[in-house]
Amino acid sequence: MGTPCGDTIDIAAEMMLLALEVISQTMFSTSMTQHIERISHALRVSIKYAFDSFSNPLFLPLWVPTARNREFHSVMQFMDGLMYGLLAERRHSGAHRGDLLDLLLQLATKRLVRD
Repeated sequence: MGTPCGDTIDIAAEMMLLALEVISQTMFSTSMTQHIERISHALRVSIKYAFDSFSNPLFLPLWVPTARNREFHSVMQFMDGLMYGLLAERRHSGAHRGDLLDLLLQLATKRLVRD
């Protein structure tokens, strides 16, 4: 999978891909590489949103329909859909993979039974 001599490689993009793969395998026993562009965009938007909201005392609340707030809502809907999809798939399959998602689902189930 090498590149011809003289080609440039975007190290930041490659490291983001590697980090996403390690995190998604550890947490969910699945790969998220097919969503890398949208996840990367969502992370950039949400980090910028958080930074701007902390550093600007006149920052408009999330319910005001500004372009920034609408974009933030959009990327959060994508991430929610991705995460809830993983949860639904795991619950439906009943598979136990020994990952973080299994531990969280077990804790949630124990809590529901206890409550």
